[in-house]
Amino acid sequence: MKTEESYAHFALLTLFIASMGPLLFGYNTAIISGAILFLQESFSLTLLDKGMVVSIILLGAMAGAFAS
Repeated sequence: MKTEESYAHFALLTLFIASMGPLLFGYNTAIISGAILFLQESFSLTLLDKGMVVSIILLGAMAGAFAS
């Protein structure tokens, strides 16, 4: 019985860690929408520049997925 409980705890821990990836991705995507306003004022970004900044975050997420 002890081993079944340890497997259950391990499964819950694995589930928690795996669910943090999409949660953090959504959080970071939402954060950039507020930060882009200040970046636009500070660096005089054009529409193309703003698109590139947001796209870099998605490329970083893809690189992180490949690295893991």
